Amino acid sequence: MNSLELKRGNKYIINSLDELNDFAENISFKINKGTTIGLIGEIGAGKTAFIKKLMPKFGVFDVIKSPTYTIVSQYETDNFIIYHTDIYRINDEDELYNIGFEDYFGRNSLVIVEWVDMYKDYVKELSLKYIELTIDVDIKGVRTITITDFDMEE
Repeated sequence: MNSLELKRGNKYIINSLDELNDFAENISFKINKGTTIGLIGEIGAGKTAFIKKLMPKFGVFDVIKSPTYTIVSQYETDNFIIYHTDIYRINDEDELYNIGFEDYFGRNSLVIVEWVDMYKDYVKELSLKYIELTIDVDIKGVRTITITDFDMEE
């Protein structure tokens, strides 16, 4: 996977964790601060696995876990802050507002939202730039990552 063209509808077949690493590396060159990455996929599809491969590309070598219960994890890089969020347990937009969710978005942050499909319109409204990846996994463990939304114009 030498070149990655980011546009809505593109699909990428990921056969192994090495290929997932390659995909994460390629996409890391295309995104930067001010970007929101929305992730959609069933439990076990590979949302957190993708994030684990993506974070080192930005110099984050912490142990990465899905913030299912804490809602958000924050990581510092040399250039910006990364907010990794999991909104699966959120009941409504008011709850997102009450926890200060909108404060994570801005020119000096990269926001990664697992389960973005639950509140996609709200997340997109807060985002300067937005890319959405849907991750599907088949019975053999082969993942298909589809760019299901893409708005990188500020």
